[in-house]
Amino acid sequence: MPKDWIALNEEATADARHGDVENALKLWQRALDAIKSLPDKVQPLIVVHDNMARCLIKQDRADEAIEHWKEVGANAVKAGGALIANAARAHTDIAEALLARHRLEEAEPHMQAAADLWDRQFGESHPETAAARKTLGTLQRDLHKHPEAEANLRKAYDFYLKRYGEHFIETPRLLNEIALVCAMQEKFDEAERLFQKVFEIWQNSTASKRPDMIKSLNDLGLYYQSAGKHEKAERACRRAVHLAERFWGTTHAETVRSLNTLGACLVSQNKLEEAQECFERALDLAEKVKSLPPRFIAGILDNLSNVAATRALKR
Repeated sequence: MPKDWIALNEEATADARHGDVENALKLWQRALDAIKSLPDKVQPLIVVHDNMARCLIKQDRADEAIEHWKEVGANAVKAGGALIANAARAHTDIAEALLARHRLEEAEPHMQAAADLWDRQFGESHPETAAARKTLGTLQRDLHKHPEAEANLRKAYDFYLKRYGEHFIETPRLLNEIALVCAMQEKFDEAERLFQKVFEIWQNSTASKRPDMIKSLNDLGLYYQSAGKHEKAERACRRAVHLAERFWGTTHAETVRSLNTLGACLVSQNKLEEAQECFERALDLAEKVKSLPPRFIAGILDNLSNVAATRALKR
């Protein structure tokens, strides 16, 4: 008697767990064939396609995994009801797989679909909907779709504020993101107001939230710099360096990042000697920090070279 889909799925799962991926995929394909004769196919199809996708993504076979998650989404939407949540998860999984591979343009419609499906299933006032809006807004920010990003981030922020209050860690983080997007749209007054609000929240929070306060200070400094408020930018960046050194010490990635941001701020004020000192110190510390990506270290080196060359021309 041929095995039913449940037995084939269990055997495939066991093979995948023990590293025999190709045999597992063959067994899952047999399970899909067995499902064809069932009167109620949807739930079994969702289970098997999702298992195949998760196995493939672990093997870095993203495009194959995505095709199976698309099947999950299509079958779940067709069935409707409680299975809409499966469709939303499938679109989220696709978006996350694409984001991990820097395929932002492809990821956006899937994250949009996930947000809309969570909204359809649970409404705006639900953690899954808010989380999807947050991810979608951040993605749209990186795609320079600033009005769309702001709208989605504000929806997520409103949920966290109402549900958890302003001191819940995600609430000021989202407010910080909204401030950045406002600055990118040259809404400078609104951006400054929001940055100041974020900073006030971090100041009144526990020590465990200092890393977020340092990021907000650096973001505030970059905002002031872009708005031409150089003295305010310098104060914010110096405060970030001070707190980073106090909280983490000198050999930490965020201390290096803060020094690099301060150096850039000083360049904009033509304080080239001090800027060069910041970049030199950042580069020296970066060599002791293993977590910094090579591209970031190369950026510090470029900053240092440009400042040194400019100073040499002025002599």
